Amino acid sequence: MDDKLINSFSLIEYIEKNKQYTYVNGEIAKLSKSDKTFILNDESIVHRCDDNDIILSSTTETIIIPYFLSHSSSMNVSENISQKNSYDVCEFHSNNFDSNNHLYFRLFIPIEKRLDFFTTIEYDTTSQTSFELNKFHFKFYQLTYKKELFLVIESNDNLKYEMFSDYCFSILLSYGFISGNFYQGFKYFISYDNSQLINPIGYSFNSFRDSTFSVLKPICTNPHSYSIKNISSSELIKLSKQQFSNLCEKSISNLKFRMLLLQMIEASKATLITSTFMLAVCLEELVEIFLTDKDTSKTLKNEEQKIFENILKSLENIKCSNKIEKEFLGLITSKVHDIAKNSSNIQKIYKLFEGINLNVKEKEVLINRNKLLHGSLPQIKGVKLDTEKKIDKAYWYLQLRLYTLVSSVILKKVGYTNKVLNHYSFYENAIGFFELNELSYRDL
Repeated sequence: MDDKLINSFSLIEYIEKNKQYTYVNGEIAKLSKSDKTFILNDESIVHRCDDNDIILSSTTETIIIPYFLSHSSSMNVSENISQKNSYDVCEFHSNNFDSNNHLYFRLFIPIEKRLDFFTTIEYDTTSQTSFELNKFHFKFYQLTYKKELFLVIESNDNLKYEMFSDYCFSILLSYGFISGNFYQGFKYFISYDNSQLINPIGYSFNSFRDSTFSVLKPICTNPHSYSIKNISSSELIKLSKQQFSNLCEKSISNLKFRMLLLQMIEASKATLITSTFMLAVCLEELVEIFLTDKDTSKTLKNEEQKIFENILKSLENIKCSNKIEKEFLGLITSKVHDIAKNSSNIQKIYKLFEGINLNVKEKEVLINRNKLLHGSLPQIKGVKLDTEKKIDKAYWYLQLRLYTLVSSVILKKVGYTNKVLNHYSFYENAIGFFELNELSYRDL
């Protein structure tokens, strides 16, 4: 480990030691670390029921317990007045932590699973990659300190804390989408006053979101991980640094895209029906994110144009006797204009896949996606969905197909053109609907 990190880890060790705090009214509370959270033990037996955040301080730190957390299931107030009340603490910072000025930052996250650059992203070493985001330089790596594994993100450019935090979230989210491992949990943001990043000058801690590990991921350049024998690793290409940067920058600049990646990661943790709906919605969100007005506009054929003009003439000849009739006629006319001008939902979705060859079953899934969002059961050609077990398998089938399709669009839009995992192929026998014998990787 680099010696310049020693002071940062010493600070983390200090943060994790038990400390005493006081409320504004002088009551005492103690903060201690458990396996999964920091716990505040409150000497007072008074249940705090005001609508403000709970704020405590010591000589060196300030704790903030947001109102929504202090009044949720994360707060345990003992019925036995002889015991202490306790609160989960998800946020605190040193009193000298400066979030308003440009400084240098590192993020440390204790992790249990190792980072996987070997099969996902172009790297400098198998435990480190570096790249630019909007001309800022970032390093993303793992290291071990006293037998504990840490994920680290750092920038040698000075940034405001909020901007650095947003960049880190987008990096972790983008990596989570690519690898299936979205690391969160304990996050230690440490600030420095120069680019050497040796002597910490302040810190901020938060743990609002737990890590999520998905069984679904779009790429893997090691076919042996999936026992795939019909392809060699030499045919598979990792996401380049530039492509990964494109993915991160899209997440930074577009909140809808950021939420879409989060949906993709969390979809595999949801129930089959919920997951399938989440992925179906993702396709509609992709239309809004990536298609322009020109992409979604419709060009009428000659016969269609004549019909359109005749309908408009007929509507113009209708005489209205009152305001209500005029408003209703105006509504009908605007709908006719809309139909003539804009493509249908399914046409817009097909537009997303320009340059990606869809097979018959994938096109059927896209049509089913519309049915799902309108409350209809899936309709799969050649399969009679007459039992609860078959319906569950139908949702499983659609989930796997939709995940591959949505992932394909995302990766294509950030410049990746190699192969993505065809997750349906791994479960074809278990689902048991048909023997398609599709390849385990599909081309983009």
